[in-house]
Amino acid sequence: MSPVVRANGLLAAVALLLAFALWRSSETPPPAYPPLTPLKPEAIRQVRIEAKGRLVEALERTAQGWRSRVTGKPVTDETWLGHLLHIAELPSLQRFPAPEDLAPYGLDAPRYRLWFGDLLVEWGALEPLGRRRYVHTGDTIHLITDGYTHHLHAAKGAP
Repeated sequence: MSPVVRANGLLAAVALLLAFALWRSSETPPPAYPPLTPLKPEAIRQVRIEAKGRLVEALERTAQGWRSRVTGKPVTDETWLGHLLHIAELPSLQRFPAPEDLAPYGLDAPRYRLWFGDLLVEWGALEPLGRRRYVHTGDTIHLITDGYTHHLHAAKGAP
């Protein structure tokens, strides 16, 4: 057997081994991150949204469904409502105790405040490297994906 054939056989074996290792690693489930809050969307009864200190929307779950307490109208955009409620269980990709100085995280004057009943979630700045959002709940700062900030607006049909 020539050295070229042996080298090609060895390279093929290494390529197969690497392909197998890659295939096995793709079957590993991603790590489970803890949720942003302990709340489940179906248990939430009231939601309030403030932007820059101004009330944007206040929602309440009634026997007939969700209603805006700002307009008195029922919420008809179920997709928006589902996304809004899902914020409560977003994965906390990273968390750490909140320091006294919240300014470096954009949380000294949060742009948005979101209440799920009595539980407050404050929206801060974007983390510069991963472009994840700083949010503050209780005595903890969390990093979450920023795909939900645009849902912090009034229900459709609101003034």
